Amino acid sequence: SGLPRSHRLAATAFGHGRARHLAHRLVPVRRLRRLIGQTILRLNKRSGDVIPPRAAAMLAEHYRPDAERLRELIGLDVSAWFEAWDRASGA
Repeated sequence: SGLPRSHRLAATAFGHGRARHLAHRLVPVRRLRRLIGQTILRLNKRSGDVIPPRAAAMLAEHYRPDAERLRELIGLDVSAWFEAWDRASGA
């Protein structure tokens, strides 16, 4: 996924503060700064599976009755929840 492992690193590296000003002074070549920024982004990305499939399956099994009950109470279509849970658990 595109979520950062460290929100603080992402904000520091790509925000508009002292860190950005310092980066511009330390690395004056725009192309090199861009390469460094892209490397930081790539290394700071989370892997696609944040939760192990076995744990996802256990959680889906545990919460499925509650989601079904919620669907009955408010008439909300929660099928997307079930599909996401099934994908995450490998079912």
